[in-house]
Amino acid sequence: MLVVVSAAIYTFFWIFEYDCNLDNWPNDEFRSASWLELTPENRFRQVKSIIESERILKSDRTEVRSLMGSPDNEGERYIGYVVRYFGESRCGMNSIAYIQFHFDLNDKVERIFVGFD
Repeated sequence: MLVVVSAAIYTFFWIFEYDCNLDNWPNDEFRSASWLELTPENRFRQVKSIIESERILKSDRTEVRSLMGSPDNEGERYIGYVVRYFGESRCGMNSIAYIQFHFDLNDKVERIFVGFD
């Protein structure tokens, strides 16, 4: 019985950790047209391609918005997009994954960040 319970607990945490690890996400090619058609919870499929591509690095805010559409959140030095919903307490407090584009003082992308909240 102890072995079965241990295996169930291990599987439970492995499944949740698996989803919360960017390395385990698909690597669908980023295409602006398909990104704009995706619902936020399915955008995660293109995130790795965005990060690995140099296409967006050094783009300005207007270019990013043109490629990615209206952001889900925005600050003075960043814009962000929800890329996945996990349900309650899956990978963080609210269990969403997001991608943020951080801008330098010249309003060019200097860093792309993926986080969980």
